[in-house]
Amino acid sequence: MAAPATVTVTGDFNPELKVREVQFFIPTLIRHNAGPSIVPRMTIVAEVSEVDGTFTVPLYGTNDPDWSPANWNYRVRILGDNITEEFFAQVPYDAGTLNFSALLPAQSASLGTLYAAFNHTHDGGGSGGSGPSPATSVQAATSYGVASSVGAATTYARGDHQHGTPSLGTTGTTAAAGNHNHSGTYDPAGTAASAVAAHVAAGDPHVQYQLESTLTEVVQDIVGAMLVAGANATVSYDDNAGTVTISASGGGGGGAVATFARNRISSGSFTTTSDASFTVVPGLTMSIAAVAGDNVTLSVECLLDMTSSATEFFDAVVLVGGSAVRYSSTGTNTPATEGDPSLYPNNNVRFFRTTFQWNLAVAGGDLSGGNVTFAFAHKGAGAAIILANANYPFRWTIRNDHQ
Repeated sequence: MAAPATVTVTGDFNPELKVREVQFFIPTLIRHNAGPSIVPRMTIVAEVSEVDGTFTVPLYGTNDPDWSPANWNYRVRILGDNITEEFFAQVPYDAGTLNFSALLPAQSASLGTLYAAFNHTHDGGGSGGSGPSPATSVQAATSYGVASSVGAATTYARGDHQHGTPSLGTTGTTAAAGNHNHSGTYDPAGTAASAVAAHVAAGDPHVQYQLESTLTEVVQDIVGAMLVAGANATVSYDDNAGTVTISASGGGGGGAVATFARNRISSGSFTTTSDASFTVVPGLTMSIAAVAGDNVTLSVECLLDMTSSATEFFDAVVLVGGSAVRYSSTGTNTPATEGDPSLYPNNNVRFFRTTFQWNLAVAGGDLSGGNVTFAFAHKGAGAAIILANANYPFRWTIRNDHQ
């Protein structure tokens, strides 16, 4: 069966408008010119994301030349908690991908708009006359002191036209010749170099600055104060090269400085959907740079809205390529049946406070692009909410103690 050409329409609304869906109503039966395919009157519904207000929907073009009638209009309705809008619009069949904001509102609900669409074209020819002709010459710009002028010719300049440039000047003209000379009294060649060499060889003339010979001692005091006791670090200096090297000599005591990734989210809570198996909660991830063998700890402080359900389960996960490769409940790529015990729901208790922590030794399979990425997975009917708003912010920290 044939179908009209489709256009992918994408859009995004301010989440504060709480738009739930956008409806596109086809007001008339559409027939393929060669038959027998038809498209009945129908409403195409685009669901809008509650998290970021985005949507994507495929729509039939309203001016497909292979279908009749042509140039019909969608009746578009925007439905939300804080907005209700309705207008008529056309979707050009050859647009490919189109942003919702670029839809052309029609001034009438009848077939055909009352003005030109954004992608209309004009055929050549006709009796409307022709444009100006190209010029056959340009004004030269090879003389000095020529005044500027807008000109009066009706011909146009071609895109590759050139005005020319003045010739290289000769001695006695306004422009300096390529072989011109300066007269006057100047230092002989090499005078400055000799003066600098004599200055360097002299005793220190700048007593207000630190001598290079004492710089090593100063650096050693500063670096020594920064080193952690038991770090088994070695400090070496190269005064000639001007370098300081700090290296680990091995043994206990660590010595690597811990790195952190932190985030406090209060811009919007994370809702769950009906998930028969553990599914990653969208939009809630955080990463930290790591290598295999690093010791990484995830700490979370948040409030969960379980709506008094005892069958909403959560598990922390490590993501690679958007897929969970390790679960906190088991430490493997297979979760426990009811998720992590630290996130287990309390029967008949709606709001559940948790201080969750997960420590793991990073394996090669946990890394993606030199990072470990953490997220949460959910299983249940979709009644649970991870709160992250101004009153109940979501806070989490990743600490990498390295090897």
